[in-house]
Amino acid sequence: MAFAGIAGHETAKQVLRRAIGTDRVSHAYLFEGPAHVGKTLTAVAFAKALMCATPPEPGEGCGECAICRAVERGNHADFMVLFPTSRVETTDEEGQKAVAEIEGSEIRTDAIGRLIDRAHAKAVSARHKVLLVSDAQAMNPVAANHLLKTLEEPPPGTVLILTATSVAALLPTIVSRCQLVRFGPVPLAETHAALARLFPDEDPALVRSVAALSGGRPGWARRLLEHPGALDVRARVLALAERLPADPPVACMKAAEAFIEAAEAWWLATSDSDSAAKLLKANRDRILRTQIGELLDILLTWFRDLAIAGEAGAEGLLINADRARELREAAAAAPDCAAAVAAVAETRNALRGNANLRLAVEVMLVRLRQALTVGALGPT
Repeated sequence: MAFAGIAGHETAKQVLRRAIGTDRVSHAYLFEGPAHVGKTLTAVAFAKALMCATPPEPGEGCGECAICRAVERGNHADFMVLFPTSRVETTDEEGQKAVAEIEGSEIRTDAIGRLIDRAHAKAVSARHKVLLVSDAQAMNPVAANHLLKTLEEPPPGTVLILTATSVAALLPTIVSRCQLVRFGPVPLAETHAALARLFPDEDPALVRSVAALSGGRPGWARRLLEHPGALDVRARVLALAERLPADPPVACMKAAEAFIEAAEAWWLATSDSDSAAKLLKANRDRILRTQIGELLDILLTWFRDLAIAGEAGAEGLLINADRARELREAAAAAPDCAAAVAAVAETRNALRGNANLRLAVEVMLVRLRQALTVGALGPT
C-alpha cells in the first residue's frame, strides 16, 4: 500500500515524503499514537518509498517492482518487521500439529538480537535497509537496552522505525535518539470511506456503525468487520464496566470470571486458525494473557470516554458513541478515570510477568469499582 492508500495522517505522510525528497532521512523514527490507527501501515509504505527500485516520484514507492512486492509480503532481505508475538501449538489425536502466532506478548532480547544482526548485514538489493519494531513498548528492559546501542551508532544506509502507543512506555534514551512522528485518530469520514472500499459487499449500515465505534482506528474497525463475533465480546466488556459501580464488592469475583470468559470468546471470535479451540485448551493461560490485552484496550476506551462524557460538546468525540447515554449517566458520579486507567495499566504489566491471571483480574476489578464509585484508590 502506498501513502495515498492510507486513511488519514496527512501531516505524518507529508513529513516522511519530504524527508525522502530532500534526502534528509533520519536513521531512526518513532511513530507514536493509539493502537490500530495505521502506524504500521505507514511504516511499510515508508519502507517501500525508501527501497523502491523505480519510484514514480520522490517520497513514493511504485508498489509494482519486485522490491515493493517483497516488502508488502514481508519477505525482502533488506526489510524486517518485528512484532510482539508468542508461538502456541497443540497436537490432535492423530498426531497432527497445529501452530499459531499470537500477538500481545513481549518482544524478547533474542528477537532484538536478530534485528540487530540484520541491521549490520550488507544490503542485498535495495537502496536502504528498513527495520521495523511494531509495538516497541512491548520490549522487555533487557531487549530495549540491547537496541539502544544500535540506535546510538546506526549502521550506514539503515533506517530503524519503532511504533508505540506512548513515548512514556519507552526508555527516554530510546525516544531521544529517534525522530518523533505523531499519529492521531483518523477522522470518521475517512475511516468510513476506507472501510467502504475494503468491504464493498458488507451491509453499509454495519460499516458505518463500526467506523463510528472505532474511534478513528481503521485497523480495529477492519478487524471487527473481518470477525463480527468480536462486536459481541466488546458489548460484554462494556456492559461489565458499566454495571461495575452498582454491583456489591463481592460481585468483582464473579465479574473476573466473566472477564476471563470474554477473553476466551475474543480468541475464538478473532482467531483465523481452524484449531483455535484446541490451541486454547492446550495453551489456555498463555493465550488468555495476550487476549486480555485486547479487552483492556476496550476498557481504556470506556474510561477515556467517561472522562469527557460530562463536558459540553463531547458527544462527537466519544469512541463508544453508541453508549453516549450510559456514559453521561456514569460521568455524573464523578469517577476517578485517571485512577481507573492506572489500574488497567498495572494489570497489563502484571500479566506480562508471572502474576496469577485470575487474581490479577480480580484485583483490577476491585480497584476499578472503587475508582468509579468513590473516586479514590487504596494501596495495591
